[in-house]
Amino acid sequence: MKPIFSIVIPIYNSEKTLSNCIKSIEKQKFGKLIELILINDASSDKSKKICNSLIKKNHNIKIILNKKNLGVARSRNKGIKQAKGDYIIFLDSDDIFCNNILKKIYSIIKNNNYDVLYFNTNIGAKNTYFKSILAINKINKQKNFTCHCWNFVIKRSFLINNNIFFNNIRIFEDQVFVSEILLKAKIFFFGKEQILIHNEYSSSLSRMTNYTSALSCAKVIEKIFLKFRNIKL
Repeated sequence: MKPIFSIVIPIYNSEKTLSNCIKSIEKQKFGKLIELILINDASSDKSKKICNSLIKKNHNIKIILNKKNLGVARSRNKGIKQAKGDYIIFLDSDDIFCNNILKKIYSIIKNNNYDVLYFNTNIGAKNTYFKSILAINKINKQKNFTCHCWNFVIKRSFLINNNIFFNNIRIFEDQVFVSEILLKAKIFFFGKEQILIHNEYSSSLSRMTNYTSALSCAKVIEKIFLKFRNIKL
């Protein structure tokens, strides 16, 4: 049976949080309609052992082992290429799915053909959809829009057909990715539901101010400029 959702999770030294993340997915009770892709990014803790124990219980889990640490961008790209589901959802290994959220998302997509669904938003008085540039105009007027991939559910064929993957940037890698899907998608859905609880700690890379974060910011600006310099909004 072909899965509806491919859930892509990069893992790096996640032994303390990974089990709770997986449990929140299992609670969705979507069975074979969920494909779980775990990319172990050369972890040095017990993450690999946890992954191996999971695959014995669930045959819908794919485990990708990186021989060396590649970072979340390149790890997610491997997940996109391996995915078989109609739609892709990106989680971090310490994220927790909200209860019954996949059933709610499925009720939205089963009779529609959206390229991109964006959740946890106040766009519109209720759940609604827009086509192309109308969606960008709505987003531009929203004060709290965040360019993070975990609020999105994205059609896999849309990503593949448009050759959209994450750029190899160590931090803020989803800024360019989200910008590209917003500019290339034809039909958007905006939902008010919260998909997941995203946990970010003071020690996370995105909160650090150092050479790596400064270089990543510069690369993001460069990539966005090069990709979109000829696009008129």
